Amino acid sequence: MKKIQMLLLLSSTALAAIAFSVPAVASAAEWTQEGAPLEKEELVELEGTIEWEKIFFYGSISCGVNALATLSPGDEGEMVEFNLDPESCQGSVGPCEYQEALASEPFPLQAAIAESKAEVRTGEVAFKLRMTGCSIPGFVPVYEELTLTPDNAAAFSSFSLYGLNTSGTIPITGTLNVTPSEVFGIDE
Repeated sequence: MKKIQMLLLLSSTALAAIAFSVPAVASAAEWTQEGAPLEKEELVELEGTIEWEKIFFYGSISCGVNALATLSPGDEGEMVEFNLDPESCQGSVGPCEYQEALASEPFPLQAAIAESKAEVRTGEVAFKLRMTGCSIPGFVPVYEELTLTPDNAAAFSSFSLYGLNTSGTIPITGTLNVTPSEVFGIDE
């Protein structure tokens, strides 16, 4: 019995030592306004384009985006609106033509540092894409997380967006410009 207890104690000590010696993949960061920690909730406008690529391994759809996000003191935020502009959407998947795209909202945002780079991560986001002219009436690619990488962490004016849906088959990319530009940042 004592041998088992000693073995368990040594194993748990070794696991604890390994856990503390492995660097974290991502750590919390902090929103800033003009270089200082954000003191109150602020609203940020985002505008740009996103594209779903390689839908069912061929074809793509792109849409203009108008969005509003709130940044809260610390590292939290929320995408309170994420509107896809139906007039700007275009693309096809084989014989299927784009008809409509909708995004889930709101979804959480979090400032983070990953591999020494500032980024913003979202919570789960689902998009509903409807098609016409084919046997695929629509599909809903779900993304557990989208990553937004700022052009300049200290004072961003745009973000590059990337995500891969939960089945790993439909990448999403894009660029979102920020208003006001070069006012907010992420403290690394």
